[in-house]
Amino acid sequence: MSVANSQFDLGEKDEIPETPIWKDPDTHLWAKDIAKQLMIAGILLFFIMKIVRPYLKKVSEQLPPPPPRPAVSEELSSSPMAMPERHKPDPGYEQNLQMAKQLAVDEPGIVASVVKEWVAGKSNNG
Repeated sequence: MSVANSQFDLGEKDEIPETPIWKDPDTHLWAKDIAKQLMIAGILLFFIMKIVRPYLKKVSEQLPPPPPRPAVSEELSSSPMAMPERHKPDPGYEQNLQMAKQLAVDEPGIVASVVKEWVAGKSNNG
């Protein structure tokens, strides 16, 4: 038996003419996808412009404008350590602070144990 390496005779090649781009099925599918995306974008744009935007305008008109903020120089008094009037602690706070300072001077062991409990997370307040 003898085997020869030769090409098959294909005859004349039948060339298929290219279809025009407007008749190509792939182009039709691609155009349908683009049209679908544009339609969705149009519906969203309509929804935003005709429903959401007027609603936001209506809500923003109903809200009262924020109160004007005082300038920084108006809040500060002549002393650099002075607090603005709205930030001054109540007198009870000052009294408690003085008592705590006096306790720290008189009984440092008690204060140390309280601080140790706070650091350990065992305070009663949580």
